[in-house]
Amino acid sequence: MSVPNTRHTVIDDRKLAWREAGKGPALVFIHGMGSNSRNWETQYAQFSDRYRVIGWDAPGYGESDNWPTDEPTVADYIAKLAALLNVVEVDRAHLVGHSFGATLMPAFRNDYPDRVASMVLAQPVIGSGPLGEDKQAEIIASREKLLADLGVEAYARDHAPKSCAATADAATVRKGVEVTSWTRPEGYLA
Repeated sequence: MSVPNTRHTVIDDRKLAWREAGKGPALVFIHGMGSNSRNWETQYAQFSDRYRVIGWDAPGYGESDNWPTDEPTVADYIAKLAALLNVVEVDRAHLVGHSFGATLMPAFRNDYPDRVASMVLAQPVIGSGPLGEDKQAEIIASREKLLADLGVEAYARDHAPKSCAATADAATVRKGVEVTSWTRPEGYLA
């Protein structure tokens, strides 16, 4: 199975995109920073024989429009995800989040407990909140500079291998570079 075609809707005057395959209980994949709904290529094929597999493009990622603000909150992300589930008529879903996507899920569960059948948090990030505002600003400035200096393609070649396990085979590293090269700086730096 190839990656399903992207679908689009408009929520709050902004385009929101997702991909979908299969029928059955909803299984929703929530990508991390620097990724999008294409990241779940294997999962669409793996699970669509028994689940309705949905992968969203968070605002600022993939084919979704950017946020109207430079500083979206967790509440902004989860409200947008809930709105998408309304559009696709999913009342309750199994949620799988990776990295930053995993960090959104507990807040989603707190605000929409009846909509969550189960959750899988894959490699959730701790975040930089405990580091303090000065360190957070330094991290953001470093990301901005690296992307500006290298461009997305070179950034992907630099960053992705560092994100893979030391034992990862060449095909896995190549896939990591490919996925990271889809990064849209506007979403990644928001």
